[in-house]
This record gives sequence, C-alpha cells and structure tokens, in this order.
Amino acid sequence: MGALLVDFYSSKFPHRPIHQGDQALPGTLKLHERVTYCKHIVINGRRVIPPHESKIDTRAGDAIIQMRHEDVLHVGVVVAILNHEQEGLEEEIDSTKTPLLRVQWFRPYQADWMRIWARQ
Repeated sequence: MGALLVDFYSSKFPHRPIHQGDQALPGTLKLHERVTYCKHIVINGRRVIPPHESKIDTRAGDAIIQMRHEDVLHVGVVVAILNHEQEGLEEEIDSTKTPLLRVQWFRPYQADWMRIWARQ
C-alpha cells in the first residue's frame, strides 16, 4: 500500500516529494505508515461497501461506483476505503474529509456490459 500512497501524493502534490523507508532525502517528507481502513462510505446517499466487507456475495454490486472523468462516464469496483494522514500536507488535504478509495478496475462505461465485466 505504501507505494500506492507515494504515487498518489506524488501525482497530487508534486511540489512536496514523499519517500518511503528509512533513507531520508533532503527536502522530502517521509511517508506516514499508519492507515485506517473503513468498512463503508456513503457517496451521494449510497452506501459503498468493498466486497471483502460484504457479509453475502450477492452484495458485490455495493462496491460498484461511477464517476465522470474528462466528460466520460467511468465505472469501477472499490476494493478498499481508507484514511491516511500525511505529515507535512495537513494544510493541503484534510484526511478526515478526504477518504481514499482503492479501485481494482476503472473503465469507461459502455452499453455492452459483457465488455465491462470481461477480464483482461
């Protein structure tokens, strides 16, 4: 998970480099290792539950999300919901109000559901 967090922060805050591990680099922030996982999140009034948190398999649809990106509707499946507090970025991101979603796949929505659900 650490590498994913470093990638996330590097893409969102390129002016605040973050490193992972014990090698302190001048001018960088050390990745804070504590992560809090959540069982669900409510988005637009709908409860999103990762499959491993669902008590029955038929609720896998509770993990599906949709989002517009560059004016194209995308769908994906959430596999983890977490909060991460990174020291040195408190003024730029409020981690208590900005949960991070780990999405297993995220694809443009198309009317052909077989293509969306097909494995790559």
